Amino acid sequence: MIGLRVQDYIKELKSMPAEKQYHVLPDQVLMAIKNAKLASDIANLHREVLRELIGQRLFLNTEAKLPPSIEEMFEVEVTRIESLCEQEGDEYFQLNNDLFLKDLAICSSRVLPAGAQLVEASGLPRRVALNTGFRNFVEFWRFVAFQLKGLRPLYEIHTNLGNLTDFNPEGWDRCYVRVGQLLKLNTAVNGMIGGSWFYDPVVQEISPNLAYLRQRPEEHHARFFFSREEGEHSGALAKSKTRRQLFDDGKYVPRAYFMVWPRESLIEFSERYEKSI
Repeated sequence: MIGLRVQDYIKELKSMPAEKQYHVLPDQVLMAIKNAKLASDIANLHREVLRELIGQRLFLNTEAKLPPSIEEMFEVEVTRIESLCEQEGDEYFQLNNDLFLKDLAICSSRVLPAGAQLVEASGLPRRVALNTGFRNFVEFWRFVAFQLKGLRPLYEIHTNLGNLTDFNPEGWDRCYVRVGQLLKLNTAVNGMIGGSWFYDPVVQEISPNLAYLRQRPEEHHARFFFSREEGEHSGALAKSKTRRQLFDDGKYVPRAYFMVWPRESLIEFSERYEKSI
């Protein structure tokens, strides 16, 4: 047994500051899980928490104003998660499983489902400016000041490997439309960001089937900024024999970039393509 009631667990989750990322959990929850002796006890507690969040529809209890398209995606996701509670083994519901952490964040409205991506309140790290290099430093801050209009608040997108149904060009377009609708309702948010290896311009040459991931936003006034180099554990190498071989041969190093899409440009895209969802 774990000395933490379901309702107390949920109360702690809902009290987390909005700027805390989805995988950061309250200290009281972490302490209770750390003191648990059995993985089965942890899993059973997490199943109960998910079911309670879904049953009380607390996933819609969010400070953000939600368009109908996001509310519809919540229904899709919680139906999927309900099935997982019945079908998945105890190992799934542990804190070292990012898939579970994202499901927990969905059910507690710490992230918002937009189809191809999950959306989280965030901001653009200042280190991105340092990584642009001296020549681009002034250009970066000019972009932030006059187009983005601030490093935060922004919506940050994350890939949900637990649901890749919409991970295709059409699905990503629908995702952009939903985020644009979200921005229209939440006027204080300056735009959308996302960081990934697949925004690296080199990927368009190595894996042309993924070129749309950078090209589509870039065609509609999104900007891209280098973030960091990634090593052998990069997601870029997980499912591609081609990228893995090039990496092993020293011909490819995964590099993560930040995509930054200002609100006006993304809303314009959303209004133009919203009939597609």
